[in-house]
Amino acid sequence: MDVCETINGHTHTSKVWAFVQSIFGKRKTNNGDARVAIREGVSLDELAEEAATTFFSHTSHPSATTYNRDNTTADEEAYNVPFTMTELHHALERANARSMPGAYKVCVAHLRSLPDCHKQALPDEINHIWDSGELPKTWKFAIVNPS
Repeated sequence: MDVCETINGHTHTSKVWAFVQSIFGKRKTNNGDARVAIREGVSLDELAEEAATTFFSHTSHPSATTYNRDNTTADEEAYNVPFTMTELHHALERANARSMPGAYKVCVAHLRSLPDCHKQALPDEINHIWDSGELPKTWKFAIVNPS
């Protein structure tokens, strides 16, 4: 068992005790969504779908018109100007280095350490997507993990 291999003389007593309690089914979960799912008698996936439908009905099931770009503004507006390397560097400097990586397991530290020639691909891609007005499907997916 992989879990048993992780327990050694350096493992904190509380972690060992929690493991023993969970073997005997006596451990209570601190995971709020798991408690709600158990209480309601549904799976975590069903609970997530219900929460999405209840609280985010307008984006839970996006339609073709959910993410229409507003073309009523002038291209001279500050937010219509192409994204630059300076802005990327500024964003990476201010980004939380301890935040969780995204779906592709890329964290802020990885992006910061990229050579500039590779970093240039980021604003180029963002500008292309902005100009086309079509978000990639993977950008419309998020995992919300309430803490």
